[in-house]
Amino acid sequence: MTAPASTSDDLFFAYGTLMRGAGGPWAERLEAMGELLGRGGTPGRLFRVSWYPGMVEADGPGQRVQGEVWRLADPGRAWALLDEFEGVIPGKPDISRYRRAVVDVTLDDGATLACQAYLLNYPTDDLEPIPSGDFRDVTL
Repeated sequence: MTAPASTSDDLFFAYGTLMRGAGGPWAERLEAMGELLGRGGTPGRLFRVSWYPGMVEADGPGQRVQGEVWRLADPGRAWALLDEFEGVIPGKPDISRYRRAVVDVTLDDGATLACQAYLLNYPTDDLEPIPSGDFRDVTL
């Protein structure tokens, strides 16, 4: 199986309120900025921060976060908007809410793609874990 011809520069892994059907204006904005390639998962742990989730790296086997892979039509413009939405402060990673990192996502069809995703940039000690790794399982 051949993966789409893309690089991590134009691929985004959405795992929370930006997923299709989330109902918010930013989910609709993402749909206007890109093309949904499919659903998939990546190693990681998911936490409920508030009305939105945060993902951190896995610290053991079997921990996965489920979401969607999007190809951004205009990555430069899209990343600037997404960084702002996610609380990434340019040049100040120590006080940014999230940080962007490359993660390997395995799509439901078996293809693996290197995608950029937003990882929570602060401790999760006081946050509620989402054991399934799928934000759609959370009742707000």
